Amino acid sequence: SSTGATSSPTAPVTTGATTTTATTVPVTTVAPTTTTTTVPVMHHEPTGWDDWPDCPAELSPTVPGERLVVDGFDDRPTMLQRSAEPAGPLLVIFHGQNGCIEKVQGQTDLEQIATGWGVNVLWLSGKPVPTRSWNTNGRCCTPASSEHVDDLPYVEAAIGAARATGLTPSRVVAVGKSNGAGMAVSVGCRRPDLFDVVVAIAGWASVQCDQADLSLMVEIGTEDEVFEVSESRAIVDMWRSRVLTCPDPPTEERRERALVTTWRCGEQFIRFTVIDGMGHLWPTYPWFDADDEILRIARGEIPPG
Repeated sequence: SSTGATSSPTAPVTTGATTTTATTVPVTTVAPTTTTTTVPVMHHEPTGWDDWPDCPAELSPTVPGERLVVDGFDDRPTMLQRSAEPAGPLLVIFHGQNGCIEKVQGQTDLEQIATGWGVNVLWLSGKPVPTRSWNTNGRCCTPASSEHVDDLPYVEAAIGAARATGLTPSRVVAVGKSNGAGMAVSVGCRRPDLFDVVVAIAGWASVQCDQADLSLMVEIGTEDEVFEVSESRAIVDMWRSRVLTCPDPPTEERRERALVTTWRCGEQFIRFTVIDGMGHLWPTYPWFDADDEILRIARGEIPPG
């Protein structure tokens, strides 16, 4: 399947009070998915990838954080946002095909709110050959795959550079959308010793994983123009069959147009969200916000124990 950056119409958003109901499969009590912790929250209309300007030739000076020097990878802008908690979680963010840090920040509020949650963020860049993408498996995605780029050494070096600033993250989360989602799956499966959670938004099973202590969150819209729901569900099926043992039945929670299914797997979890009517988007609805989900997972708050 193509993982190109495809613009998509914004699905209608229901505003106002949100009514959330919880059911189980089979009958199981669903614990609350929020805590009483007061944290910054922002919401904006979910935005299509192509609704943002083309990536600039040089990293924009308005990109927040500090520029990291990653030896041997001078052509890949790498930005670190440090919170007041050096031991706080670390998000490692992968942009999409033909993307850049600026584009992924245009879809999410993480660059504005993560540090307020005590979460550190590492923003990575694909190799410009000439546009930036990630070679997830040797076949996808161009131009990185056709140019046989090996991205893993850069990812390893960037995380090492972040740690060299004094960070000692309690949890490391690989996060990406589309081509970036495939890369998050790929690096998580290839280096489960580096990551604790993989977050794949509008992605697919780019590689096969072996058994590992590695949690997973997958989100997809039913009107995604790039991937079928079944392609994202394949990531979940792989995790359930190959990566984690989840003896208990899942819980299901309905949040307006989002159906959230969660498996508890010992200390790990698998979480799969399908959003009715959503295209190839990063969901930031008032009733389901990927930023909130990612930050709570990073802090160990989802799913509740």
